[in-house]
Amino acid sequence: MESNATESFSDRVLRDMSSAVLVLDRKGYIRYFNQPAMRIFELDVDLVSGTQRFTAPEDRDENQEFYNYVFDAFRMKEYTHAGHAHYCSPSGKQYMFRLSTSFVDNPGLENDYIVVTINDETREEALKRKNNNVNDISWDNNTRNLLIHTPLADFPGGVEPEPNTHIMFDRRPMKITSVVTNMGVLGIYLTALDPREY
Repeated sequence: MESNATESFSDRVLRDMSSAVLVLDRKGYIRYFNQPAMRIFELDVDLVSGTQRFTAPEDRDENQEFYNYVFDAFRMKEYTHAGHAHYCSPSGKQYMFRLSTSFVDNPGLENDYIVVTINDETREEALKRKNNNVNDISWDNNTRNLLIHTPLADFPGGVEPEPNTHIMFDRRPMKITSVVTNMGVLGIYLTALDPREY
């Protein structure tokens, strides 16, 4: 009974995570995926565990780095492998991932597994590419305040962000304190409660 309760709790945690989670066996078959992984990798919602191999467009050079992280988990099983990688989905959508891969040994069972955990940082990277005007306007040593100028048309999604919401920027959580629009250009103020970097 306790085992079933633990399994149910784990499933709930994985299902509700904002990060994408993908579990593969050593033959490359998909053993588990949550909702964010289904969206990113364009998987069928009715996919049955162990019936489909994970594949990505191999003719795209940008996917090689992603595959290297997966293969590294098999080659160096004692380590967790983490970093950034580009990924292009089967439909051609471009992503920037912050991901980790790790090997899970299952003694006595048929398969060992690779667990891939992914944070989608595509929005953040798009902001950086399309806008070089990021100014540090911090005024003390304990907070970091950034002012970003970017055309609304170039902002990911083309929709003005909401104040008092939290986003990931420069690989850290930051709060949007205010948004000002002037002739189609956004001024976005971000704040992070962490020490400034010098």
